Amino acid sequence: MRSLLGAWPAVVAATASAAGLAYLVPHHLEHYRERALQHNRTVLAEIVAAPICKGQTRG
Repeated sequence: MRSLLGAWPAVVAATASAAGLAYLVPHHLEHYRERALQHNRTVLAEIVAAPICKGQTRG
């Protein structure tokens, strides 16, 4: 039982990380989608070409 109680901080951290990713991923994917359309390539190709999303698109 003590081992389960000791795991709570890790569970809380993992839950917070998952919630943060669930919020941020769609936002960044939209930027990659817009950039992919501008550069006439797929979203995956855009991620490989520019792996760090800076939150802005050129236009």
